[in-house]
Amino acid sequence: MSLIDAKQTVRNLLLANTDLTTLLGGDQVYSVLAPTNAVYPYITIQEVGNAPIDYADNTETRAEISIQVDIWSKGNYSAIASLVNDILTSAEPRFVREHSADLAQTEPLVLHKALRYWTAPEV
Repeated sequence: MSLIDAKQTVRNLLLANTDLTTLLGGDQVYSVLAPTNAVYPYITIQEVGNAPIDYADNTETRAEISIQVDIWSKGNYSAIASLVNDILTSAEPRFVREHSADLAQTEPLVLHKALRYWTAPEV
Protein backbone atom coordinates (compact mmCIF):
# COMPACT_ATOMS: atom_id res chain seq x y z
CA MET A 1 0.00 0.00 0.00
CA SER A 2 1.14 3.54 -0.70
CA LEU A 3 1.04 6.51 1.62
CA ILE A 4 -0.27 9.76 0.14
CA ASP A 5 1.97 12.65 1.22
CA ALA A 6 0.45 16.12 0.75
CA LYS A 7 3.29 18.17 2.30
CA GLN A 8 5.16 18.58 -0.98
CA THR A 9 1.94 19.47 -2.81
CA VAL A 10 1.26 22.25 -0.29
CA ARG A 11 4.86 23.48 -0.44
CA ASN A 12 4.75 23.62 -4.25
CA LEU A 13 1.43 25.50 -4.24
CA LEU A 14 2.76 28.09 -1.79
CA LEU A 15 6.11 28.57 -3.54
CA ALA A 16 4.39 29.00 -6.92
CA ASN A 17 2.74 32.19 -5.65
CA THR A 18 5.09 35.13 -6.19
CA ASP A 19 3.04 37.41 -3.94
CA LEU A 20 3.64 35.00 -1.07
CA THR A 21 7.35 34.56 -1.72
CA THR A 22 7.65 38.35 -1.85
CA LEU A 23 5.97 38.67 1.57
CA LEU A 24 8.31 35.97 2.91
CA GLY A 25 11.41 37.53 1.35
CA GLY A 26 12.17 34.39 -0.65
CA ASP A 27 11.31 30.70 -0.85
CA GLN A 28 11.09 30.27 2.92
CA VAL A 29 8.58 27.40 3.02
CA TYR A 30 9.90 24.30 4.80
CA SER A 31 8.68 20.79 5.43
CA VAL A 32 8.31 20.10 9.18
CA LEU A 33 11.29 22.14 10.49
CA ALA A 34 13.00 25.28 9.31
CA PRO A 35 16.79 25.39 9.29
CA THR A 36 18.33 27.03 12.35
CA ASN A 37 19.47 29.98 10.23
CA ALA A 38 16.00 30.66 8.75
CA VAL A 39 15.10 34.35 8.59
CA TYR A 40 11.66 35.54 9.71
CA PRO A 41 9.04 35.42 8.36
CA TYR A 42 8.89 31.81 7.20
CA ILE A 43 6.43 28.92 6.91
CA THR A 44 6.65 25.31 8.04
CA ILE A 45 4.31 22.54 6.91
CA GLN A 46 3.56 19.33 8.75
CA GLU A 47 1.16 16.47 8.33
CA VAL A 48 -1.00 15.97 11.43
CA GLY A 49 -3.23 13.19 10.16
CA ASN A 50 -3.34 10.73 7.28
CA ALA A 51 -5.88 7.92 7.05
CA PRO A 52 -6.83 5.86 3.98
CA ILE A 53 -10.51 6.06 3.04
CA ASP A 54 -10.67 4.27 -0.35
CA TYR A 55 -8.93 1.21 -1.78
CA ALA A 56 -8.78 -0.59 -5.12
CA ASP A 57 -7.10 -3.98 -5.45
CA ASN A 58 -5.71 -3.65 -1.91
CA THR A 59 -4.04 -0.34 -2.81
CA GLU A 60 -4.84 2.98 -1.21
CA THR A 61 -6.49 5.27 -3.76
CA ARG A 62 -7.69 8.10 -1.53
CA ALA A 63 -6.78 9.42 1.91
CA GLU A 64 -8.16 11.90 4.41
CA ILE A 65 -5.25 14.20 5.24
CA SER A 66 -4.82 17.04 7.73
CA ILE A 67 -1.99 19.48 7.07
CA GLN A 68 -0.84 22.27 9.37
CA VAL A 69 0.74 25.39 7.92
CA ASP A 70 2.63 27.40 10.54
CA ILE A 71 3.61 31.01 9.95
CA TRP A 72 6.53 32.28 12.07
CA SER A 73 7.17 36.01 12.20
CA LYS A 74 8.63 38.87 14.22
CA GLY A 75 5.87 41.19 12.94
CA ASN A 76 2.31 41.21 11.66
CA TYR A 77 1.56 38.04 9.67
CA SER A 78 -2.06 38.78 8.69
CA ALA A 79 -1.33 39.32 4.99
CA ILE A 80 0.69 36.09 4.83
CA ALA A 81 -2.07 34.09 6.59
CA SER A 82 -4.75 35.50 4.32
CA LEU A 83 -2.76 34.72 1.18
CA VAL A 84 -1.92 31.17 2.34
CA ASN A 85 -5.61 30.58 2.97
CA ASP A 86 -6.56 31.95 -0.47
CA ILE A 87 -3.96 29.75 -2.18
CA LEU A 88 -4.95 26.52 -0.45
CA THR A 89 -8.73 26.94 -0.52
CA SER A 90 -8.66 27.61 -4.27
CA ALA A 91 -6.16 24.85 -5.10
CA GLU A 92 -6.70 21.48 -6.71
CA PRO A 93 -6.96 19.28 -4.73
CA ARG A 94 -9.05 21.61 -2.60
CA PHE A 95 -7.98 22.22 0.99
CA VAL A 96 -10.65 23.13 3.55
CA ARG A 97 -9.54 25.18 6.56
CA GLU A 98 -10.65 23.39 9.71
CA HIS A 99 -8.84 25.42 12.35
CA SER A 100 -6.60 28.43 12.94
CA ALA A 101 -4.93 29.78 16.06
CA ASP A 102 -2.62 32.58 17.12
CA LEU A 103 0.23 31.12 19.19
CA ALA A 104 2.92 33.56 20.34
CA GLN A 105 6.00 32.69 22.34
CA THR A 106 7.79 35.26 24.46
CA GLU A 107 11.38 33.96 24.64
CA PRO A 108 12.42 35.08 22.07
CA LEU A 109 9.40 37.06 20.90
CA VAL A 110 8.05 35.16 17.90
CA LEU A 111 4.56 35.44 16.52
CA HIS A 112 3.09 32.14 15.34
CA LYS A 113 -0.07 31.47 13.36
CA ALA A 114 -1.21 27.86 12.93
CA LEU A 115 -3.57 27.08 10.05
CA ARG A 116 -4.94 23.54 9.75
CA TYR A 117 -6.42 22.21 6.53
CA TRP A 118 -8.20 19.04 5.47
CA THR A 119 -8.18 17.38 2.06
CA ALA A 120 -9.03 13.99 0.58
CA PRO A 121 -6.97 13.61 -2.61
CA GLU A 122 -6.96 10.66 -4.96
CA VAL A 123 -3.74 9.01 -6.01
